[in-house]
Amino acid sequence: MTCARAASAARVAVRDAGSSVGGDARRLRPLGFGTQESDIRLAFQRLDKALEPAGTSLRHTAVSNVYPLTRSTSEMIRKVRQEFYDKANPRASTMVLFEGLPSLDASFGIDVLAVVR
Repeated sequence: MTCARAASAARVAVRDAGSSVGGDARRLRPLGFGTQESDIRLAFQRLDKALEPAGTSLRHTAVSNVYPLTRSTSEMIRKVRQEFYDKANPRASTMVLFEGLPSLDASFGIDVLAVVR
């Protein structure tokens, strides 16, 4: 399975779960709702679960881009995301404060590219 197919399969899973995704078929862009640690953890758990049908997980993330709306949310994301990424194989990552997301209720967006094993 190519990386593009893997992300497409995961994208469908996330869309079926009710999260918003966009654009590029090689990337998955779900949204997080809420600013509490439990809300952020839930968003990462859902993303990890959505990657399963494509044969990958957040542990195999090559690139991670996160778009929080506030600094406090970005600090919470930094804390929680380490539970899901492979610490032995760090991924390329950016985190940029963002002004708006596709959903008015969203507190952050995640854009990941994961390797299919």
